[in-house]
Amino acid sequence: MRSLPLLYLVFLLIARGNAAYDPNQLVKGFLVIRNPIAARILIDQSDPLAGKRKNKKTNRNKLSLLGLGAYVLSAITMLVHGILLLTEPLGEASYTIDTRLIHLQAGNLNEAIVLTSGFTLLLLMGAISFLNMTVLAIRRPKVSGRKLNAALGVLLSLLFLIGAVLSGIKMIGFLQQI
Repeated sequence: MRSLPLLYLVFLLIARGNAAYDPNQLVKGFLVIRNPIAARILIDQSDPLAGKRKNKKTNRNKLSLLGLGAYVLSAITMLVHGILLLTEPLGEASYTIDTRLIHLQAGNLNEAIVLTSGFTLLLLMGAISFLNMTVLAIRRPKVSGRKLNAALGVLLSLLFLIGAVLSGIKMIGFLQQI
């Protein structure tokens, strides 16, 4: 459970990466952030597709609705996780995520819900992020390497989405055992 702050940081970084506005992206709406300090904190000012280049001046300080949704989803998840971790356990459970790179163990049902929902949300946000980049690559014909970008985006989106679905199925199966 000590690695949860790192997971929340990744949530916020993904949300910040999706916050930069481009008129060709998946969700076309935006909110203008007038405060320059808040805009620098919340919105990645680089081009959403090219990465290192600055975003066009007309698109800066515009928070995309996709990014806003990612921020809201991250905030709700962190709030629910905080409530679950601070309340009395709902029941006893032994849940372990053990791979070569990571070993996480939950001793009660609250911790198990936090772990599985956190990783499911991480995979879902990754899929949406890559899908957004794929749509950008397809809709911007003048960007070099757009076919490769689109193919990689679709592949990574599918992998993340499959991972999210499998993680969600695992969570539902785990909850039905209890």
